[in-house]
Amino acid sequence: MLHKLIISRRLLMLGLFLIVPFSSSANARDGGEFEGAVWTIVLKPRGQGETLKATYRIANHVLYQKAKPRVPDYNVRVGTNHPEGRKTQTRFQKLTAFGPGRERHDLSGLAKLEMVVAGNWSGQFIDSSGKHWDCTVKRAQE
Repeated sequence: MLHKLIISRRLLMLGLFLIVPFSSSANARDGGEFEGAVWTIVLKPRGQGETLKATYRIANHVLYQKAKPRVPDYNVRVGTNHPEGRKTQTRFQKLTAFGPGRERHDLSGLAKLEMVVAGNWSGQFIDSSGKHWDCTVKRAQE
């Protein structure tokens, strides 16, 4: 009985020894080993409609989103960013945003933003149908 307990303990230790390096590399990938910064945008329609939220990464003036919410990588190109000092224009070709019930909305259009403080921007977004939105953008991860 003691012999089986020792063998089981050694297998458990070996298993932990093998699992830890692989899980830590996966966590590093999920935990932010990427180029650029991750941003969250909140879009509030002027007039009637529901507030939408989206998350994207900007690297070298290009915007990326995840292919699916549970995928760790931001690898789908969704737009471009054109900063000029404390102002920027962000052009979305296909931004996937979500409403309060997690319903999906694909948007395209132009956001004209001004820096409030470092990492926080606000302004307006005009979508491809001409609808105006008030928007705030905050840096979520660097």
